[in-house]
Amino acid sequence: MKYSEYPNQIVESTLAEDFQPYFLRHTFCTDCQAAGVPLNVAKEWMGHSDISVTSKIYTHMVDEVFEQNRKRLADYANEKEELSQMT
Repeated sequence: MKYSEYPNQIVESTLAEDFQPYFLRHTFCTDCQAAGVPLNVAKEWMGHSDISVTSKIYTHMVDEVFEQNRKRLADYANEKEELSQMT
């Protein structure tokens, strides 16, 4: 259904009754974390004066973030080992 076809009708909302646009802040900050955006950058984007607000309230650790960072650390350790074997 196109809105322009029914301009005088109320369109039923598909959002949860308790939805508030404020909830999108949590999702955005969590997505930043999952994408690897540094916390201090997310802090600025969120408009927080204190990074602890961003880290304690707005980010939610997700399995994807744990796995990304586990792999990042493993890759670093492997590169370090390869470099030490070259010398």
